[in-house]
Order: sequence, then structure tokens, then C-alpha cells
Amino acid sequence: MDVEVVADALHRAEAAAARADWKAAWGPARVVQHIAARELMHGEERAWLDEPRRRLRAAHERSLELVAEACLEIGGGELDTAERAAHALVEAAPYRESGYRWLMLVHERRGNRAEALCVYDELRQLLRDELGASPAPATQALHRSLLG
Repeated sequence: MDVEVVADALHRAEAAAARADWKAAWGPARVVQHIAARELMHGEERAWLDEPRRRLRAAHERSLELVAEACLEIGGGELDTAERAAHALVEAAPYRESGYRWLMLVHERRGNRAEALCVYDELRQLLRDELGASPAPATQALHRSLLG
């Protein structure tokens, strides 16, 4: 049941995001965020659960991106929600750069460019030390725009 609810809500959130209807994307994305964060059949270790659990993890990560984006676009008090979603995404998927970008944008919207630049530096060091890589072009472009 949860897997079907998540798939439907994610589809609705993605469709609303594609239309840039951020208020319509917010609700379904939050539904996915809260349902997919729970482990499917917690405590059960069965091989057939691996794939549904992987799909739920992927849906959860995507929902965090959608929530962060929707909340940034809505603005106001939703910046706090955007920040929590971005932090949760960085924690859940530390090599997924979008979480860092959303976090950088939250700091920038709040007028704290220095904090946004610190987030970039944290990502840059992680990628260099762990993978011998640099941030993606989109992340580097955001960094350049923050530098002014």
C-alpha cells in the first residue's frame, strides 16, 4: 500500500513541479517524504524487499529535492522547511549534489552568502577527498554566482 501511495504522490508532485505549480507540488512531495522515510516492513530481512526498499529510498531522496525546491519557490516561512529538506538530503545521500545546491540557495535567500560558500566548500572537499572529483558544472555555476 505505501509503495503505491508513494508512486502516485511522487507522480503528482513531479507533474506540478513541471508546471512550476509549487504549492501543488508541496503537498504530494511532503506525503512522499514522510511515507518513504519509513523502512518498508521494518525488521524483516527478505531478498524480495530489497528492490521495493531501493525504490522507496530513491523516492524519498527525490521528494526531498522537490520539497526543497517548492519551499524555496514559495518562500517566506517555507525557507525553514526547504533548509530541513536540504539537510536531510545531504545526510541521506551525501554524494547527491542537489542537496548541497538547495542548501546553498536557502542560505543565499536569507542573505548569508558566506554560509552558502561554506556549504560549497564542504561539498568540494568531500568529493575531492572521497572520490577525487570536483563538483558538477551546475554546482560550480551556482558557486560562481554566489561569488558575485
